Amino acid sequence: MYLEERVEQLEQQIEELKAQRQSENYLTPAQFAEKMNCSRALVSKMTQNGDVKVIRLGKLVRIPMSQFEKEENKEKAWKDVVFKGA
Repeated sequence: MYLEERVEQLEQQIEELKAQRQSENYLTPAQFAEKMNCSRALVSKMTQNGDVKVIRLGKLVRIPMSQFEKEENKEKAWKDVVFKGA
């Protein structure tokens, strides 16, 4: 009985993760720089420092915007996360 419940729970979690992945919003570094109102060079520096996570697909670089979403216990805006409150 426990095993069946656990399998159902895991299947539900998998479906939720699939839905989240499909709704993910990715920006190019240039689009991200425009949205942040900063230079492309600054975005490059932030990605090299690890302040902004990127996904690399060959030569393509994409920035997943989900990393800046508010969490339940945090009240920081995405600009605060990137610029560290500056």
